[in-house]
Amino acid sequence: MASGQRIVILDGLDGQEVYRSVSFAMGSIIALTVADTDGDTTEEVVFAVGNAVYILDPVSGLVEHSHQQADIVTGLAVELSPGPCRLAITFLDRLEQRGCADGNLIGTRPFGIEATFVGIPAGSDGPLVLSDGRRVYRLQDDMITAQSTLLDNRLGDANRGVVVGGDDAIDVYIGGMHGVHRVALPVEEPLFADGFED
Repeated sequence: MASGQRIVILDGLDGQEVYRSVSFAMGSIIALTVADTDGDTTEEVVFAVGNAVYILDPVSGLVEHSHQQADIVTGLAVELSPGPCRLAITFLDRLEQRGCADGNLIGTRPFGIEATFVGIPAGSDGPLVLSDGRRVYRLQDDMITAQSTLLDNRLGDANRGVVVGGDDAIDVYIGGMHGVHRVALPVEEPLFADGFED
């Protein structure tokens, strides 16, 4: 878990603290996730602080890799297939795919809007769910293919929201100033054809 500017690992059985990292003083920790990024069967802790992405070995407490980005990171995900491990790193205006080990750029997807929230329901090559703080959008390839009506202000602020993929629909749970909204997006039909559920 992220605790202020540190990573704290708790034992899953008794809740006792197993590890506490040094402080990452550049800002609050965002996008904390756990994955085996190097194929050694031991999971690493992956997170971003400011414009840096860190991959931390939770056993030794050492940073295995760190990658500096040009802009502030708003979110990230680890993709283990297809092929070698890659990071899907989001910024306000784009998603970048980078190698886990070397941080080299693999691909870029511009959003066409300034996104307060980015949901990745089926990998960073598939459709994305975006919010500009007021509406929800679907990005297919590099084009916005649909948008919602005005839902709220500060919708998905600080990349807070959840996208859950299913067989028939993608459910988006996203909060704003006036409430939490559930948006059901049909998987194959045109987005928002049947409206929204709030």
